[in-house]
Amino acid sequence: MIILVGIHLGTMHIGLTNLYWNINIVPIACAFVVVGFIYKQNAYIIHIEGSKFLLVSVIILSVFTSFANNYISGWVDIFHTGYFPLYFIAAISGAYSIVILLKQTNTPRLLVSLGQQSLLIYGLHRMIIEVMFVLWGKLGVVFDGYSWYSISMAIVNVIVVVAVILPFGKLVNSKCPWLLGKF
Repeated sequence: MIILVGIHLGTMHIGLTNLYWNINIVPIACAFVVVGFIYKQNAYIIHIEGSKFLLVSVIILSVFTSFANNYISGWVDIFHTGYFPLYFIAAISGAYSIVILLKQTNTPRLLVSLGQQSLLIYGLHRMIIEVMFVLWGKLGVVFDGYSWYSISMAIVNVIVVVAVILPFGKLVNSKCPWLLGKF
């Protein structure tokens, strides 16, 4: 994982950004997948998910580090990590707070299905979003990333991605699971 983070920080430092298919963000995305895998393998050891105090503490940590990173660095996302330690702490604590919250509630079937199809979503969502941007452009819609109009476009993009990938994912999982490394 340290090697993946190092590769990501190195590519950011020398200016290798916006590469084809955003290949420059693959190392950091893989690092987060590794962290999730390590958590899943060791979740039985830690039995503190029921703690309301822990949930509130982790949410506060995530929000505080997110705001601090945004204040220090400006725009922060997977392409522009800002101050990397704050970015990583905010991302991991935010993801862990969602895990704790979902373990305390009945998880909706849609979220379970999205989790089961996450590998396909990671791999295919960008192609669908690119098609959506072409469609938005043909309709004369301008995406600025900040307005409510752009936020509503992003929500429509997410709905289209889910509507396209979930049925495809069910087909791949039932007929060709070897494509996803399942034997």
